[in-house]
Amino acid sequence: MERPPKGQGHAGVPGAGDGLLGQDLWAPQSSNANPLDYNFWPHIKFKACELRHPNIDALNQE
Repeated sequence: MERPPKGQGHAGVPGAGDGLLGQDLWAPQSSNANPLDYNFWPHIKFKACELRHPNIDALNQE
């Protein structure tokens, strides 16, 4: 695949410009804007907090 000319950004990249994850919505080099923050971690938190322990001893037994 040929690279787009400098200054065109994501032009020529499949899926670019379809409005899903444009360069103005998510910078791939930014650690502050990661798609996992919105989908993966809330799911993990829900699973981790699903079983509530009444005290520390009950937690340590698990």
